[in-house]
Order: sequence, then structure tokens, then C-alpha cells
Amino acid sequence: MPNSKTPKIKRALISVYDKTGIVDFGRRLEALGVELISSGGTAKELRANGISVVEVSELTGVAEAMDGRLKTLHPKIFGAILANLDKKSHIKDLGELGETPIGMVVCNLYPFSSDPNVELIDIGGPSMIRAAAKNFAFVASVVDPTDYDAVAKELENGNLTLSDGTRQNLAKKAFGVTAKYDRQIEEWYSNLVLENSEQNKKDSEKGSKEKSERGIGDNESKVLPNNINLTLNKIQDLRYGENPHMAGALYEIVGNLYESTDSSSNASPNTTPDFSTSFWGTANQLHGKELSYLNILDTTAAWELANDLQSTKYVLDGGTEEMQAAVIVKHSNPCGAAIADNINEAFSLAHSCDEVSAFGGIVALPATVDAELAEKLHHLFLEVVIARGFNDDALSTLSKKKNIRLITAEPPATIPLQIRSVENRILAQAALTNEDSGNEKVGNADYKVVTEKQPSKQEWADLLFAEKVVAATVSNAIVIAKDGVAFGIGAGQQNRKDATAIACGKAAGRAIGGVCASDAFFPFPDGLDGAIQAGCTAVIQPGGSQNDAEVISAAEAAGLSMVFSGVRHFRH
Repeated sequence: MPNSKTPKIKRALISVYDKTGIVDFGRRLEALGVELISSGGTAKELRANGISVVEVSELTGVAEAMDGRLKTLHPKIFGAILANLDKKSHIKDLGELGETPIGMVVCNLYPFSSDPNVELIDIGGPSMIRAAAKNFAFVASVVDPTDYDAVAKELENGNLTLSDGTRQNLAKKAFGVTAKYDRQIEEWYSNLVLENSEQNKKDSEKGSKEKSERGIGDNESKVLPNNINLTLNKIQDLRYGENPHMAGALYEIVGNLYESTDSSSNASPNTTPDFSTSFWGTANQLHGKELSYLNILDTTAAWELANDLQSTKYVLDGGTEEMQAAVIVKHSNPCGAAIADNINEAFSLAHSCDEVSAFGGIVALPATVDAELAEKLHHLFLEVVIARGFNDDALSTLSKKKNIRLITAEPPATIPLQIRSVENRILAQAALTNEDSGNEKVGNADYKVVTEKQPSKQEWADLLFAEKVVAATVSNAIVIAKDGVAFGIGAGQQNRKDATAIACGKAAGRAIGGVCASDAFFPFPDGLDGAIQAGCTAVIQPGGSQNDAEVISAAEAAGLSMVFSGVRHFRH
């Protein structure tokens, strides 16, 4: 943490490749009485414009050497930058060097990416930047010419001082610059190694044979590496993420996405990964084949929804109840979801939603699977069963199926950031807090009944259940539910009428007196037709259409109760 006494900046070291604005900045520093230390082309530029500087070589007593490779790397320089002025021993050591503190380092780096080669790998620059940023309590690290004016103004108005906040922000930017720079160099070396690797040539020659043995399609261009390092630079903030209660931004990938696979590493492309580190920290695969890419995606979707449904308290006629939940997912969409008093009943109800789609699906059961439930699961073709646990009898029964993956896990943690690739860019989004966005997430919305008819307690419980399921379904999405069972799920349609028709068709008359949930508003009244024909008596949707009044009128005419949640749940 910064020291309590804000230090005055009396000496500044300036060493920049990009000299944009440096003369004006140097002149303003000189006018404030700041001693300027510089070297090479920067010192020449400042002197040519009448600005007095002390050469680094004058300060260190050592001339530049090795074609400029060695000039700033000296105890006198780094001692003056790194000294902790709250420690008497540091001040003593600095005195023995015959130096006083350097309070500012102004530095930017050789443009390595413009012409990657060894001579453009800056050594002294990153070292000075990192030293100044580490010691931000006493030193300002200025790496961006666009910050010169603001820094100069603060020094002019603050009697040669910069606030703790300013120095911290400058340090953060400084480490970002050196991280990006190092990543560019790493990329170049990685490509260099790939180009000259005999092992890589052998892998290329084996080509199709290795792919065939590993079951990989012909369109694979290279074996995926053991490590992938990403540095992302924000290009722009977006209006919002998938939904208005989510912040969104677009980033560019800095550096090479792929790092070469070290042939001497203990890891290899065919080695079964440690499941706990490749999925989430609490997961443990007990049985079955290796997991595929889609297995992980679908299992994650199922586990998140099942735990969300189970952690919700539903207000029913008998009071507030916590229910057991079961979810079946196929291709990232729930095809079965139900809540009940016990996990066995919940699974049976979830499976009854759409038995055809459940074939080859992922089952999520946030409870312990017993022998009775294991028998039900054993007779089905399932890719994955994920649960809080399996008792011995259940594990013995299910393990008879060679390929089924059996996984145990704790409830998933909240995901702070979601990212996805779009060509050579990255989209990122994060749910905002209520204070940030003014919006609430599903289950906590400021629900508004917009019809005269009010939902019953059972309808309220079903509306909450259905909204959670529809929020986990790819848009456009409609869910038809009754008594805690999602009898009809319409997912991934280009229009809401088709999604409603699919959901109602799957419900097949089983949801009379039930509810309908939509992930986004109904743009026209005819969107309700399917729900009305299916016998739904209550509807929940975000609202916000210019035709809301007409939609509400249609609901009134059909005797529906309609709730506006105020929160959209697009999922792509």
C-alpha cells in the first residue's frame, strides 16, 4: 500500500522510443524544477530543444556499451527507482550509492512487433518500467504519451506530487504494457521453435495416420498445445452483453493463441487430463470414457440449471418449500427439467418431459443417487450423469455400463466472466450487480402483474421455475410448465411463434392450467396463441415491446394472468 506521506517528484528518468509529446512534457517538468535524466536518442532530442538533461552515463560513471545494450542497468539507476523511502535501511543504501530517489520513470519500448528480431527485444526499458511500477508508492511509471498532459497538470497543481490513485493507475497500465510486450516476444520465439522443430516435421509427416488413430477429423491443423496463453486488449465497450443486465466488451487477442507442445513434457495430447483441473475444481470423474468438448459444455449447462432450480425456494399453499431438482440437457438446451419432493420423482418427471430427446443426454442430479434411481438410469442411454454423490449400490449398478461418465461435484461457483471467440477477437460479458445496472437477475426481478387476474401461489411457483428454465435455453425460447415440470421446451427458433408452437406441441395437452415463460417480449399478440391453445393460465415475459398494450389486451381477453419480469434472457 502507498505510504501516508505523498512523495514529491524531484528527479525523472526519461527514455522513450516513441517521442510523441516528449519535448513538451520534458519542458513542463523542467519548468517545475524536476531534474531530468536521460540517454541516447531521448537525451539528444531533449537537448536539441533546449531542455537540460543529465546523461545516464554521467550519473553511473559507465559509458554505454555493446551497441547500447548496456546503459541503464546499473545500481545507481535501479537503486534510485526501487528505494522504499519508508525504510531507513533503503535510504542508507541509497546514500552509499551517492544517489537520491528517482520519482518518475517515463519510458516506452522498442516496437518489437513491427519487425520481430533479437535486437528489438528491449531489456532496460521493461526493467525500469517494472521497477517503477513495483515501487508505485514512491515512483510514477509513465508509459503512455496520452498521459503526459494529465500527469503534468497534476504535478503543476499538486506541488510536484501525484495522488496515490494516479500512481496506482499508472502502475497498472505499466504492467499491462510489459505483459503485452513479453507476450509478443514469446509468440515470436514459439513460431521460431515451430519452424525449426524436427519433432514438428515428424508430426507433420505422420499427419493422417496419427489423426486416424486419435479419431480426429482431417480439418485439424495442429495438435492442441499443453498451454494456451492469452493477452487481451479491449477494443471497445459494447452497449451491453447478451442482455441489458450484462456488461459487454470486445477484445483483440495479443500474441499467438497456440504455444508449441513440448515433446519433452510429461503431458501429451493423448494423456487423459486431470478432470478436476480441466472442468471445475470440485468435480471428480468416477467412471467412464474420457470427456469430449461437447460433454463438458452440456454437463456444465445441466449442472448449473439443476443447482439453480434446487437452490430456489418456492412459495406453495403449504408454505415455502425447497425442492429436489433434475435436469436433462441435449445440445446445450434443457430437454427435461422438474422439481419434486425427492430426487427419484424429480428425475422421472424430468425424463417424461421429452423421452425422445433425452436419449444420449446429460443428466444432472444435485443429490445423492441411490440404488432405486440408479436402476432407472441404468436402463437409459446417457452420456453423462453428474450428481452430488453416488452410494455404493448405485455406483456398482451404473459402473456396469462401460462408457457412461459418472461425475460428482459440488454446486458450481458463480462465473465472473464469460468469453467466446469471434474470428481473431474475443467477446466478453459479465452480469452486473443491481447497483451497476439497475436490473435484477432471474428470480429476484421486480415482477409486475399487468393483467387484472393475479397468478395463484402455484402459478407463481411455476412462473419462477419456468423462467429459470427458459433463461438456460437458447433463444428464441419458450417453456410450458405445470406443477414444477417443464412439459414443453421450444429452443433456438428464429421467431417466437415457432418456439411457442414447438413448446406447446411437446407439452401435448399435459400443461392445461400451467404457465408459459418467454425469454424475451412478445412482439405481437399472436405470440400468445399457442400458449392459449395449450391451456396455459399464466404467462411471464420481460415486457418492453412497443406493442405491450395489445399483448396485455390479448391476455386479458383470454383470461390469462400476465407478469412482466423486466429482465430479458437471450442466450446465444
